Amino acid sequence: RLLSDKPSSIKDSGHQPPVVESLSSGCAFSGTDSGTMDPTVVINTLDEDEQKPAKPAEMLVFDDSAHLNKVLMNLNKLRKNKQFCDVVLHVGSGQDMHEIYAHRAVVASVSPYLFELLAQKTKGTLQNQCKINGNFDISAFERLVDYAYTSRLEVPKSKMKAMYLAAAKLKVHPVTKYCGKYLVEHLTPDNCTGVRAILVESMDQELVAEVDAYLRENIAEVVKSKELQSLPHIQVELVQHSSIEMDATNNKHLCHMVLDWMRSSFDHEGVLMETLTEKVHMLYLNLDRTLHDCNDIEAGDAKDTELIQDYKRLSRRLSQPKGSKTKGRSGITTPAKPRQFLYTRSDSSGSSSDEEDRDWKIIATTSTGAHSTMGLAVVSGTMIVLSVVQRLNGPANNGDSSPEVCSTTAGYTTVPPMMSSRCGMGTAEFQGRLLVCGGYDRGECLRTVEAYNLATNRWSSLAPMQTPRGRVDATVLHGLVYVIGGSDGSKELASAEVFNGSTWSTLPPMPVARSNTGRFKGTSTGPHRPCHYMSVQSLIGCSSLHRYFNI
Repeated sequence: RLLSDKPSSIKDSGHQPPVVESLSSGCAFSGTDSGTMDPTVVINTLDEDEQKPAKPAEMLVFDDSAHLNKVLMNLNKLRKNKQFCDVVLHVGSGQDMHEIYAHRAVVASVSPYLFELLAQKTKGTLQNQCKINGNFDISAFERLVDYAYTSRLEVPKSKMKAMYLAAAKLKVHPVTKYCGKYLVEHLTPDNCTGVRAILVESMDQELVAEVDAYLRENIAEVVKSKELQSLPHIQVELVQHSSIEMDATNNKHLCHMVLDWMRSSFDHEGVLMETLTEKVHMLYLNLDRTLHDCNDIEAGDAKDTELIQDYKRLSRRLSQPKGSKTKGRSGITTPAKPRQFLYTRSDSSGSSSDEEDRDWKIIATTSTGAHSTMGLAVVSGTMIVLSVVQRLNGPANNGDSSPEVCSTTAGYTTVPPMMSSRCGMGTAEFQGRLLVCGGYDRGECLRTVEAYNLATNRWSSLAPMQTPRGRVDATVLHGLVYVIGGSDGSKELASAEVFNGSTWSTLPPMPVARSNTGRFKGTSTGPHRPCHYMSVQSLIGCSSLHRYFNI
């Protein structure tokens, strides 16, 4: 292979574009449209096996590196002027329909999705109208078309999610990779669940794994995010026989066992997501070391306490959609995937050789109280918030569950009954009286409020709360009664109210819905110390309220 020292003497006397011939003809020449460049001539001597039998061949090659960019630049100008465009892409629907003029060869070479779509639309004809189905962000789509012509992409940070989704749908892989990397590198507790959702939609499992790792490291902050309010919330209570069992429970294993229970409900009984989110599910640990619904406990059984009976009544009140259970769960088989037992200290949740199911998995968990856990999980391919609370299933006077304050009392004295039967209510000392707020009456959630006057030995009615609340607690701060969270019988509440002695007023909701909130008792020298108000709002849920009753 020899390189000549002199410029090429090939000239285009007719000022016509250079002729490009196939390499098999012996000469290939490519150049600019002006023909005025002074190119370097490269002479290649072909191997003998590549030469034609009749005569030796020589090849002249002119390489103009600027040609491709100029072609695309000129095509982009033609596109913007709507000249020589052979396709009009219709993006959007109805009044929000947008027309984007383009050259099908250009956009099809960048997007495999558009290549397949245009190939189906053409079928031997040059139809210039093409409807793009799907919910595309118009701005992101237009920027991708610009990228096809310029190889340059300018994206506002606020549009990065929309750009990632559009690029993933159109299969523009370089842009998808760039945007996905940016999103993962800029995760926050407030945006991580939303980022994970779009990564799952585009089936980018590598980036999903990176987001899951972030969730595990930052789950304590993530559960406080307002973004979690948009996710389905599944609430479970595990009834146990003693405080010893409750303290010995491994919370991570408990969440995995709850996941297995939900999967059995889906697989064996056709339960829908709406059924799992419509109420708080009360479960117990069966002899086969699997969790079962407390509706399965037979009447007269030692475990069939008043707590369980109230749960059964509440379950009967709620409507059952088609395909959900109508009988007990005794026929559910043991989960196929082995789990560590509930009362073990090891954090291993199963066999290391088992590949984790992407549609059924516990992503991350965190303790939100002495016997309460919150986490993120994937249930049948849907990301959900999971709340698990441990409750003691036993008589009210069980020695393990009695408040410490009662152990020092010599005896009890009967006082007049309340005006309404209730349990799970909030109590507080207010203006020298015992205040009782909300609670349950055999499954019905209450919003009524009563006050007991020790001096007169009488109960009196006060203004009712704005929202029915059970499993709620009340606390007094600076002469005001705060009632926070609770349950309306079907879901936990994030709302809060304050009582000034005559009327109830609404407070801003908590970031996370919760019931059985821990009590707060604070002191301050000023009437408007903000840290106390924030402490009331950020209380951690706790099922074992008796442990905090005398704080």
